[in-house]
Amino acid sequence: MHKYMRTIGFSKVTDKEGLEEVLTEAVKEHNSCVASEVEEHVRLINLSKNFSPSLGLAVCGDYRSDNMFVCDYYYPFLQSYIKSVDEEIRVERHASQNSYAGMCEEVNFGIILIFYLQNQTAYFQAKERHDLTNYYISLTGLSVGGKILLPIEKNVVQRKSERDLAHKRTKLLREARDGNEDAIETLTVEDMNTFNAICQLIQHEDLYSIVDTSFIPSGVESDHYAVLGEIMDCRKEQNIYTGEEINILTLNSNDITMEIAINSLDLMGEPAVGRRFKGEVWLQGTVHIVH
Repeated sequence: MHKYMRTIGFSKVTDKEGLEEVLTEAVKEHNSCVASEVEEHVRLINLSKNFSPSLGLAVCGDYRSDNMFVCDYYYPFLQSYIKSVDEEIRVERHASQNSYAGMCEEVNFGIILIFYLQNQTAYFQAKERHDLTNYYISLTGLSVGGKILLPIEKNVVQRKSERDLAHKRTKLLREARDGNEDAIETLTVEDMNTFNAICQLIQHEDLYSIVDTSFIPSGVESDHYAVLGEIMDCRKEQNIYTGEEINILTLNSNDITMEIAINSLDLMGEPAVGRRFKGEVWLQGTVHIVH
């Protein structure tokens, strides 16, 4: 049973019989079918079924000679068209199955982002057409546990100052990545000053009144992250199959915008614009080709 099935509204599907029923529904009543040759003589067909406007289940495999579909693997997903990053992407196959991980170096995070590639078949089709010259990546996350935190009070001047500092730091990070020694030295000094300031503040303040947003790798799986981000927008969707309610939150974390889905049963607190979300997410990504 996939851990994140409950995120898209299947919290009561806990056995193989119930899962088989859902997978059969997804194959028979799929909304889209995309086929591609991901490797030489290896065809992959992706059937996806939406159970709400943005949430669905993808079943990947191939048809047998008797026209029966054989499932290799499946995964729940959240669809998004929000531009998160537009850095160069590298795609590599998972060892155990014909699924793929996307990787890109995101300057704002200072780390290589690793995510589960949702539209691998469309990606390989675009690659075959040499159509990967202009694209952007939408990042989404599925969560099975999260909390709503109150915002840090800031005035207009403080928010503008933070944006200016963030843009300045992004510029320095890009220059440091290109080998600028002055930028590397400046970033090192800034990090030391930030660390010293936090050490002083943490003695008499709560951690989450100091740290506004964060995005940190979590656990042993490379595409899992602990996220703390400001809620820019929120809405609720209902699984048409089970009736369960799912929260879709648009977050800003470290100046990166992404969408997060979490079942209302797993969310502590009431989401609202301006408040913050804290939780662990399974990061997914979709490559959108711009024509």
